[in-house]
Amino acid sequence: MATNKPVEIEQLFGGLTPSGADDNWFVVHTKPRQEKKLAQYSRQCAINYFLPLQDSTKVYNHRKIIFTKPLFPGYIFLRCSAAQKNILFRSGAVVRFIKVPDEDELLSDLINIYQSTEKHLPLEKHAYLSEGYHVRIKRGPFLDVEGIVVDSENPEKVIIGIHLIQQAVCITVNPEDVELLKK
Repeated sequence: MATNKPVEIEQLFGGLTPSGADDNWFVVHTKPRQEKKLAQYSRQCAINYFLPLQDSTKVYNHRKIIFTKPLFPGYIFLRCSAAQKNILFRSGAVVRFIKVPDEDELLSDLINIYQSTEKHLPLEKHAYLSEGYHVRIKRGPFLDVEGIVVDSENPEKVIIGIHLIQQAVCITVNPEDVELLKK
């Protein structure tokens, strides 16, 4: 009989705020299935992190089990100093740190993802899109989330992505709640 207890963590520790003088935001590529363990380790070391999570449901022997899993497997977003990077390497979960060339863009992407996951509404994995119509959701549960739509005539599927890792999710919204942005 398995006695492993699932790792329960919050998806955000600290805040999605710009880095200071002695720390930076990094995308951390983790070893397989080590994202939650690295988040737990980061929290114990008082290191800010964001690990987007989504609920997943499995049925085992007529029992419905709901658990959380990483939205972007293999990645966690951390704000840390050089000394804290060394501490994180000691966790055994880190493959590499990816330097963030445009912190403002990353934070904007992370805020959009955070606002979307906080609603606990369905998110679908989607191919990353770099081109399309930039939109903002002006009403409803995804208020102020920005993303891309492919078809401006029928904007019910809004793609929200993280440019640096080129991964995205799709949310379904009422087309009347979407406004086109000029970019």
